[in-house]
Amino acid sequence: MPAHSIHPATSPEPIHPSHDWRYSLQLSHSAHAPGIARSTVRIVLHEHDLIPLLDSAELLTSELVTNAYRHTAGEIFLRVGWSSAPETLRLSVWDTSPTHPATAPHTPAPYRTRGRGLFLVRRLSHRWGVHDFSRECRGKAVWAELRLG
Repeated sequence: MPAHSIHPATSPEPIHPSHDWRYSLQLSHSAHAPGIARSTVRIVLHEHDLIPLLDSAELLTSELVTNAYRHTAGEIFLRVGWSSAPETLRLSVWDTSPTHPATAPHTPAPYRTRGRGLFLVRRLSHRWGVHDFSRECRGKAVWAELRLG
């Protein structure tokens, strides 16, 4: 028997990605799109051991894809990207409409069932914004970033 032995760690340290990566998903204009997008983000973050970002990332994905589904008529594209410096997850949702989302300057009323999407995006994300693609092709991408730590 060797003088040293290997023992499994009792509480492993999380392994955070040390390199940048990106995943893209094309979604049909369907009521199923938000759920499919959430499931995809959940799988990606599990595989990259980014569990601390999981709940916020799923909610942001759901809000961004739901807005694209409700307010546009064409296909929807989700892009999930990681930047290791600084440790940032970016969720981008592209749709065919050039119209930017309307942002309410105030907190939504407590019992409203709609109008909370971008409020939640603003509250949960480190940064968020809109990239206009009308000159390159068409449409726009609404994005939100989450920082690790």
